[in-house]
Amino acid sequence: MFTVIPRGSDEWKCEMKKRTSSERVNKRLLNDYELELSKTRGKKRWSFWIMIHSINIHLDARLKKSKFDFISMLDGLLGRAA
Repeated sequence: MFTVIPRGSDEWKCEMKKRTSSERVNKRLLNDYELELSKTRGKKRWSFWIMIHSINIHLDARLKKSKFDFISMLDGLLGRAA
């Protein structure tokens, strides 16, 4: 009922932003990259796949920010080849 950080304060909002951000990353790892459905067992393999998927998430973010478009690149390549 009573929290250390008062609810509704700027500090509370900052902490909640961090929490929702981490929940979005967890959702990407488990659902979008289907890590939850994998048959991976063992801490080493889980760590490996989490690292690979985390790198993919960062690459996705960089591509989105740079507004790079694979389709237009492929259209350009196919147009030149024809």
